Amino acid sequence: MTLKDAYDTIEIKYKNIMELEPFQIIKSVDEHRNFWKPTKVKTILLAESHVHTNETEHAHTIEYDNFSELKKCPRNFVKLVYCLGYGEKRFTEIKKNSGTPQFWKIFVACTYKNFNSEFNKILVSKTPNFDDRIQNKIKILEKLKENGIWLLDASIVALYNNNKKPSQKIMKEIIEISWKKYVSEIINETKPGNIIVIGKGVSKILKDKLTCLNIRFNDQPQPQARLSKKEIENTYLKYYELCNGNDL
Repeated sequence: MTLKDAYDTIEIKYKNIMELEPFQIIKSVDEHRNFWKPTKVKTILLAESHVHTNETEHAHTIEYDNFSELKKCPRNFVKLVYCLGYGEKRFTEIKKNSGTPQFWKIFVACTYKNFNSEFNKILVSKTPNFDDRIQNKIKILEKLKENGIWLLDASIVALYNNNKKPSQKIMKEIIEISWKKYVSEIINETKPGNIIVIGKGVSKILKDKLTCLNIRFNDQPQPQARLSKKEIENTYLKYYELCNGNDL
């Protein structure tokens, strides 16, 4: 099966029920993700989905000319953490472009044991200098790639659009279609030693299927979940431990 096969199946069933992005946007999301794919994947971070990106937003071309490391990086804008234009207004004129700083914090926690001090380097409020902040983000993405850590989504299509999600039933069905026709094949091809599922909802939907893979997996709360300060701290620490175990 291919990404297009999975998309076509979802489109036929849901095009009159929810607003789906054109396939070209789904393809761009995949291209951004694959640009940062490690040569050897050791840990997969399995999240829910990217955020809905409309055609006008996708048409924006991001200019990475000042960053030599991004010379071959995909340039169409998508609302995915791997797209460095997402959340960075200097790269694009898109108005609704808050980004996902919570996922950047997960990336940092997967990479650095002293994650609290490292968070400041990728946040606009703490590192207002644009060039410095982007260089820090590139360094994180390169470290993730070097360490074999890769973010994959359970759904190939966006499940979050204008602060709304489809019903639990539809979300479950779309994730199951995505798994059957594309995501499970990617996991089988990459053969990670470890899967961290981001979000209890995704974990609940895919638990039996993940168990059948005979790959160690662990679930962690969504980054926007209501947790105490101590619980958040422990969650970040868990990311570091799971991504840097000696048996990986």
